[in-house]
Amino acid sequence: MNSNTLHVDAPVGVTARCQGATALESNAQPTTSIFARRASVADIGSGAGIPGIPLAITLPASQFSLIEPRRARVAFLEAVVDDLRLSNVAVLPARAEDLGGRFQVCVARAFSSAPVSWKAAERLLAPGGILVYWGGESFDPAVLAEEGVPWRLSPHSDLARTGPLVIMGPQ
Repeated sequence: MNSNTLHVDAPVGVTARCQGATALESNAQPTTSIFARRASVADIGSGAGIPGIPLAITLPASQFSLIEPRRARVAFLEAVVDDLRLSNVAVLPARAEDLGGRFQVCVARAFSSAPVSWKAAERLLAPGGILVYWGGESFDPAVLAEEGVPWRLSPHSDLARTGPLVIMGPQ
């Protein structure tokens, strides 16, 4: 591990067992060009803060809200945000469905199915806002088409091993 690498041991149940030391790198870099000029970002169902925290580190001029209802995960997120001195991050202990807001971008990774993630994000998005959704290996575009959700696949091929990065919202 080099001096530029952050190592954090997350408590049991905060991260999925498949996450490892490459989480920061693999979840931030491929997506930054999608919303580098965007000012406000909500990470819905933030869990251990991925992708929200890596993106906040990568995009310090943007404001991030990590939305997470579970107390243990909220405590973990608050500790990480404090330890890293991330002044551009707020932890919101709530369910996405219970919040209103006007974010330019919502991000969702391991939150729910694509249609459910879109419904949660849609109420949080400002007009013209987008949802960046990590589709996973089982992503089925037919489900979004059936729901009438406007979407496109991100051109970033470096996430192909885990499934597509899906951009939902105005095209």
